[in-house]
Parts: sequence; structure tokens; C-alpha cells
Amino acid sequence: MSHHLALAYTSEDQNIAYAIERELRGQLQFEHFSVDQANEGPILTDLLSENYRNSGSILLLISDSFVRNPNAMLHALRLLQMGDQVLPIVIDGEQYDPVTGKTQLVSTKIERQADIMKYVGYWQTRYLDLRRQAKSLSEEAGPDFDNYYRKIREISGQVNDFLHQLKTDSWRRSMAELKIDNYRQLFIFLDKEEQWQSFKLETEPAVAVPPAPEVPPVATTPPIPDPIPEEVAEEAEPLLDLSQTDLPPPSGEPLPESLGAVAPSPASSNEDHELEQAVSWIQRAWQMAENGDADAGVALLESGREALPEQRDLHYHLALMLAIERNDQAGARRELEELLSQAPDHLDALFLNGELYEANQEYEAALDQWEQLAEINADYADLSYRIGDLLFSYFPDRQYDAASYLKQAIKADPKATDARFHYALLCINALDKPERAIKELRVVVEQQPQHAAAHFQLAEQLRKANQLDLARAAYLRARELDTTYATDSNEQAFNQQQNQHAAELEAQRAAFEATLKELHTQVEELHSSLNADQESLQQVQADLQQLYQNSQTGQGQLALISGATSGIGRATAIRLAAAGYRLILTGRRQERLAELAAELAEEYDTTTQLLQFDVRDREAVAAAINSLETDWQPIDLLINNAGKAKGFDPIHEGNLDHWDEMIDTNLKGLLYLSRAVSPGMVKREQGMIINVCSTAGKEVYPNGNVYCATKHAVDALTHSMRLDLVEHGVRVGQICPAHVEETEFALVRFDGDAERAQIYQGFQPLTSPDVADAIYFMASQPAHVNILDMVLQGKQQASSTMIHRSGREEE
Repeated sequence: MSHHLALAYTSEDQNIAYAIERELRGQLQFEHFSVDQANEGPILTDLLSENYRNSGSILLLISDSFVRNPNAMLHALRLLQMGDQVLPIVIDGEQYDPVTGKTQLVSTKIERQADIMKYVGYWQTRYLDLRRQAKSLSEEAGPDFDNYYRKIREISGQVNDFLHQLKTDSWRRSMAELKIDNYRQLFIFLDKEEQWQSFKLETEPAVAVPPAPEVPPVATTPPIPDPIPEEVAEEAEPLLDLSQTDLPPPSGEPLPESLGAVAPSPASSNEDHELEQAVSWIQRAWQMAENGDADAGVALLESGREALPEQRDLHYHLALMLAIERNDQAGARRELEELLSQAPDHLDALFLNGELYEANQEYEAALDQWEQLAEINADYADLSYRIGDLLFSYFPDRQYDAASYLKQAIKADPKATDARFHYALLCINALDKPERAIKELRVVVEQQPQHAAAHFQLAEQLRKANQLDLARAAYLRARELDTTYATDSNEQAFNQQQNQHAAELEAQRAAFEATLKELHTQVEELHSSLNADQESLQQVQADLQQLYQNSQTGQGQLALISGATSGIGRATAIRLAAAGYRLILTGRRQERLAELAAELAEEYDTTTQLLQFDVRDREAVAAAINSLETDWQPIDLLINNAGKAKGFDPIHEGNLDHWDEMIDTNLKGLLYLSRAVSPGMVKREQGMIINVCSTAGKEVYPNGNVYCATKHAVDALTHSMRLDLVEHGVRVGQICPAHVEETEFALVRFDGDAERAQIYQGFQPLTSPDVADAIYFMASQPAHVNILDMVLQGKQQASSTMIHRSGREEE
């Protein structure tokens, strides 16, 4: 009989978690609980508390990614306090390397005090960085920042206790220890050793491995208490339990001689004990500063520095506190210079010293400090951007170096908007790469829509590239965000370009009219000179007629488009209007129909008839078609475009209203409209029907159940309609696009949830004009040619679920 077990881990380690499940399939039933690093994401202890708080066993996979993940580490100490309900397993985790594009194993060690201090220092640094940001903000940071700040502060105070308890936990095992005796220790933990015996027989190797010694169980501690409400967490849980630390007094008085007399535990060296003590002093000093007593914090760090001169971080944090809390840059610099004279490779000290030099406008010295740091650790957080920005701003003779550093910063963090913007400016001025600048600026305004300077620079580059309409739009956006861009010279430049563009279009139109007039004149001359040769005259007229038809292939044709108010329907209406068609436009939103009709009339002089109805309403469809006047009844082309997807749920959780809406629109609506229009085509023995299907009619994908079913039905119906209408001279075909942008498809599917509708990020899908061009191609074939089925996908999409999200534009 299998045992139910929670498997808890971070999302980076899911491959390892599922490998464990596969190896133990049939023996244990696992329920997976994982978290990522998103600030708004769930907390692992909260997920486990719902089902495993007072009962059930938990297998906790602890990796380097786990210890660095705030959603895993918040309240993680409570998990270890659950005693023999939790089995912690230390694993070598998986980590994606953006440089190589591969996943690699990262070793996780919790054996020595130095291992623990590495992670304590990591969280302390994150906390201090956030504290520094909070002080630099001139206004309220907002609830998201405040919540994240409280989360990191709480973890920085608890990580030391968590790792110490993990290190001494008698149940703790490594992955190698679990596997060496074929998971025997796991079955002992679950009190299922008899079950292990049968499991062993199934998997026992040819040469038996001696079993590992059994580990005695430890006493169970009380269950996790109720989570403390976030609004009182700050008061209820201090950064450190000061009653449990051997710390000097906060007043700045000299340290007592007995300060270092606390003997290290047998498992720790004196060096480890000093390191742990230094971290405790640093934590308490920063808590003093946060509570408004920065002088006491400085005094404590000064005393600690004298007592433990080998602990360099005491020097560093003293300098940091002088700079942040007292604004004493000179004092901070003195501390840093002394520290760097003793430890020239202290990474944090080099970075902070560079910041202080930069703040004092000593840019050469700042650059020297940061370049030293880059030689030691080029991947130091934010270093590439800071060097690149410094070179960009103050070293005009090193702009190529600035570009190199900024590219490294962008590669390390694709959302580093400032680095990308400065790199774009370098592409404009120093590197002479205007096309790359446009690409980078487009990413900047996509990531930060309020970046007025980026919009303006993009406008300038687009204007120089003669993309005048786009340049004008970017300039108007920059002007809207920052009125200082609304200068006379800018207005003249961009208006002049717009007027020049309009003049060019007018000149092209006049040239076309002149050519056409000349052709008519030639026809008249030929008619008078070749009056005796009627056959030659008829041939010339036929050539001219063909020339005219090539430019207006839809002249005299009448097309009906359903769902014309947005997306593919709207784009198809514009494409057919440009080809000279008369159009019957249908949809549910009268205002949009009217706007589209006005646009087509102004741009293409198109005559339109508007029919407002919902294709799901059978009577409304019939009434609308029957209401057409005589000259609007002979419909040559019917485009069944109206359709939608609603919801994205597995079949057992589907919304029945969503199902009805998709079936009624995608299938019944198409049938109602085809039934109303096709009799006229049969009577005239000509016409064409194009059904807008989808690649969902060719393949299915998870959670697409009913939508895929309706599109498969459209695929079958298209084939069937062709069989029924072929004898009457009516052509029937369909088009099956994959992901299409510039539509309301995703927004409708997710009931207006704009965040969930962001399904096109990271790749270039089809656009609605792409599909419209394909529909026009099908419709414009000679009368004897019928394109039965056309399937379209963007080149980065191989199937409904296989998309290569390598970016919008390739290098």
C-alpha cells in the first residue's frame, strides 16, 4: 500500500523532484508543492500548512536555489521545528546559465560554519541593499516594495537559526545518502521498513550494498503556530532574539575583556565562532540603526572591529553605516581604505568605495575601484552597469568600452532598462548602429512605457530611417509624457516630415492618375488610327482592362465579412477595400462598425453596408440578410470570421457558459450565416466561401478542449460544404492561422484579464494583416482555382505548444 507524502522544493529543482517520484513510483504517492521567486508568488510554508500542518509527512528538498529563494525561506524554520514530520534532504540543485544556455548542477553544502555564513551574508546583503533603496526613495515606495522589504528583513534575521538547525538535524540526509541504500532511510522515516524490503527486492543490484546504519528518530516538536498577521509581524518578530546573543552593550562603551571568552561548540572551530559572532554584531547594529539609534550601531561596529580585527565585514559594515546613516563619506572612505589595505580583494568594499568616489565626482578613482573589482569577479551584481554608465557619462574616449559593459549588464538582466537605454544612445552616437538603436529603444519603451526620453530618441531614429508615421507616433507619446519636448523645432521637424509624407503620397496618386489619363488618351488615339483594324483595337482594350483589373482585382465584387469590428475581420475589411470590393460588414458593436466604414470611405472610397447582429442569434442572422436591398444581395465572397475562445480550463473544471458561447459562435454562427447566404450563390452558380478556422482545428493542446473541438468541427464542415456545393460552381476553402497578434482573442479568452492575455511575449507571432493578406490571396485566384486549406504559423512557432521564445527580432 502506497504512502502519501508531500514533496516540497523550489521550481528550479522540479526535474530532481520528479526523478525521485519516478524512482519510487508504486511505493509512495507524492503531492508536489513548489514555489518560484516572484514577489507576488505563494509562500512554501503557507502551501504546506493547508494540508500538512498537523498530519502527513513532508520531504523537503533543500538546494542552493532553495536557500536563496525568499518564498521558500520565509518561515522555513517552522518546517524544521515540525520534528519527525519533516525529512530535510540537501541536494545539488539545478541552475540555468544564461551565458551557455544550459542547466548545470550547483553544489549545496551545510557542513561547516563558513557554509552557513555564506548564506547569512547573502541575505544580509540583500536586506541592506533594500534598506539603502528605501532611504533613497523620495516618496512612499508602495505596498509591493514594503511587503518585499519586510519579507527579506525577516529572512535575514532567521536564516542563521534555520541553517544551524538544519546542520544539527538528526534526520537530515544528502541525496547521495538516500540513494546509496536505495532510499532505505526514507522508508525508516515513514516507518515503512517492511515495505522497503519488497522495494529492495525489485530494484536490488547484482552486488549487494551493505545497508547504512539506522538513524534513531527525534522527538516531535509542537506543530507550526498560526502565521502572524503581516500587519503586526514587524512588532511581533524582531530581527534578532537579542536575549540569545553574546553582544557588547549598544552604548559604544569599551568591550569587556571577556567578550571573546564564549567557547565554540565542539563542532565549530574558533574561527567559525568568531565569524558567527561578527554576523550577530552586524545584525544588531543595523537593527539599532533601523530603530533610530545609528550612533549606537556605529559604536557597536567600532567596538566589534577592535575586538575581532580579522573579521573584515565588521570594517565594511561600519563604512556602509557611516555612509548611509550618517552621510559621513569621509569617515566611510577612511574605513574602506584601511580595510582594502589589509584585504585588497574585498568585493563589497571595492564596490562601495567606487560608489563613494562617484558621489564625490572623483570619477577616475571610482572607475579604478570598479575595474579592480571586475578583474576579481566580473559577475558582481550591478557592476557591469555601473562601469558602463560611468564610462558612458564621463569618459568620452572610452565609449566602446562603455558599450561592452552595458551589453554585459543587459545580458545578465534583460530588464535592465537604464542599461539598455544608454546602450541605445551609444549605438546612435559612438557605434553608428541606428538599426540596433531602434531595436533597443523599442524594448525600452515596451518595458517602461513612461520613459519619455526613450520615446523621443526612438522618434528621432525612426524619422532618420524614413519611417515617418511611426516616428510621429513616438514623438507624440514623448510629448504627452514630457511637455518639454513640445518645442517649435520638434513640432516643425515632425510635422514637416508628416507633411512631406502626405505630399509624397499625393504625388504618387497624381502620377498614377496622369498615367491612367495617358493610357486613356492612347486608347482614344489607337481607336481613331486603327478603326479599320477592329481586332487590334479590341486587343489593346483588353490589355488596358487587364492592367486596370490588376490594380483593382475586387472591382465590382461584393464581400460579406462577419466579426469585422476587430482583429482578423477588421484587417480583412481593409485589405479587400484596398482591392476595390464593396463590403457588407457585420458585428455586435455598432460604433466600431461605423468607425471602420468611415475609415474605409475616407481612405479607399469604399461603399459599405453595415449589419449589426450576433451570429449566435439565428433569427437575427436571417432577418439581417433578408433586409438587404436588391443590389446588395448578390454576395460574391462570404468570409465566416466571427469566432472566439473562452476560458482555459481542463475539461473537468470547464465553465459550461464558456462552452455554450464557443459552440454557438464558432460553429452555429458559421452555419446560420452560411445557410442564409449560400442559396443565392447556388442560384447564381458562382461565389466563394472562406471559413476562418485555426491550427486548433488541426491539433489539440492542454486546456483547449472545447475550443479545439469547435475548430475541428469547422475543419470538417468546410470539407462537407465543398462536397455539397461543388456541383453548383461555388468555391469553399478555409484558413487556419496559429498565434495571431493585434486581435482581441487572448483578452476575450481570459475575460478581460490583460495580464493573463500576455501570451505573445518573447516571440513574433503572426499579425492580423498577415492573415488578411492570405485571405485576399485565396479570394483573388482565377475562377477555376480553389485553394482548399491554408495553414499559417510564425517562424518561431512549430505547433500550438512548441514556441521558440527567443525574442521579437533576431540578431
